[in-house]
Amino acid sequence: MTKQVTYEVGDIEHSAMTGNIKMTVVVSPEAVSMIKKNTFNDQATPIDVATAVREMLYRMTYMDYYRGGMARMGVIENGE
Repeated sequence: MTKQVTYEVGDIEHSAMTGNIKMTVVVSPEAVSMIKKNTFNDQATPIDVATAVREMLYRMTYMDYYRGGMARMGVIENGE
């Protein structure tokens, strides 16, 4: 059986001055469990998990960019 891993975002703010986007990321308990296993740290604190998520987002951004991104794969066509 596959675990239901979910990530949600909210409280999105955009700074016109810097171009930064600030958001809240919500990670499901199943995702937290998987992250703890991936980092080999079953005793990880919420700060440890948040740091791991930040590092994952960083890696995914670069991997997706250098592989052509979702636009190249035809995923984003109508702003979806």
